[in-house]
Amino acid sequence: MESFLYSGARWIASDEELAAACARWRGSKLLAVDTEFVRERTFRPILGLIQIADEEGISLIDPQAATDLGPLAELLVAPEIDKIFHSCSEDLEVFRERLGIVASPIFDTQLAAAFAGYGYSLGYSRLIALLFDVVLPKTETRSDWLRRPLSAAQLEYAALDVAHLPATYHRLRRELEEKGRLEIFRDDCARIVEEASRPEDLEAPYRKIAASRLWSRRELGLLYELVRWREEEARRRDLPRNFVLPEAAVPVLVQLKPTTAAQLAKVEVLKGRDLSRLGPKLLDLLARGLQSPPEALPEPFPRPLDVQPFKKTLQSLRAALDKVAADEGLPAELLANRRSLESLIRRYLQQEEPLLPRKLRGWREAMLRPALLEVLEQDLASLRLPRATSSASSAAGDGGDEA
Repeated sequence: MESFLYSGARWIASDEELAAACARWRGSKLLAVDTEFVRERTFRPILGLIQIADEEGISLIDPQAATDLGPLAELLVAPEIDKIFHSCSEDLEVFRERLGIVASPIFDTQLAAAFAGYGYSLGYSRLIALLFDVVLPKTETRSDWLRRPLSAAQLEYAALDVAHLPATYHRLRRELEEKGRLEIFRDDCARIVEEASRPEDLEAPYRKIAASRLWSRRELGLLYELVRWREEEARRRDLPRNFVLPEAAVPVLVQLKPTTAAQLAKVEVLKGRDLSRLGPKLLDLLARGLQSPPEALPEPFPRPLDVQPFKKTLQSLRAALDKVAADEGLPAELLANRRSLESLIRRYLQQEEPLLPRKLRGWREAMLRPALLEVLEQDLASLRLPRATSSASSAAGDGGDEA
């Protein structure tokens, strides 16, 4: 039988207990969900605890003891049950890694709070304080969730992480309905699920090395060899990327292009590394990149917008965005960020279609397009280039905005 903790929370530590709990939750319309995990020394997060709350109480699931999480996975994708999270991205990643599913439909209370006018990117404790005048403890935020037994302080912290989510859900849902924003909030939640459901992109870290936007194709070839190997090795060995090869070492290796062990040993950021093991592989990767025929080298990234000539336009776009946000009673950060505005300028100048980058489409387009287009046409109409008709050009613009 499940043992009961303070405040009525249940500790679930067997497959039988979890299956019985999931059978009960089948009749719920909502489930508040949170996870505790550890990933300091691994590539993938290690699940330490799952917290579930419904209208009747709180359960803490020990995934080290209740290892058959199949019944829970079925619940997390049940279309008739709202899954309530606060800032859900890491929880979705944990469930994808451990259960092979992306929870849906979701109701993210951090996002809902922004749509309801409480502020952008509010932490859970701050939101609960605003809504219910309750102060939550913060003592276990960096706790070891893999140790057993968990302390009383850990159990209390974990239970409180979901204790107020059902009430938060009801209040924010009501406020969003009253403001007429529930539908567009749901659209953004669905977008989060869609993005979390995309296949893992092994090349994403390659595109995120900022300096590479200005590199030659040969240097991009070196970068690709190093970063692709590091990504594959980190996943294979389940180690953080920086444990395999420090991020800071990548641009240094690309710029210095060492070809011997002696040259490699002079790379300061690699001091203390086991170069007898790592060195031959790095030299092999660099040699491969240096010897690749020109036609096999990566295409250059779209150049970042040189903001200086368009600083005034960017400021005008920001002012127009702020006015729309104020008129709508929404945080400006919820509507667009600087990167999206820069991408919009680039797409307008190159006459790319669709004009708005992906993150400004959907419900945002109807809200923002008239004001932003007015600014662009006032400032930049005479500078537009011949229309970019190729799908590759349009994809590159979207990719740069989404990266």
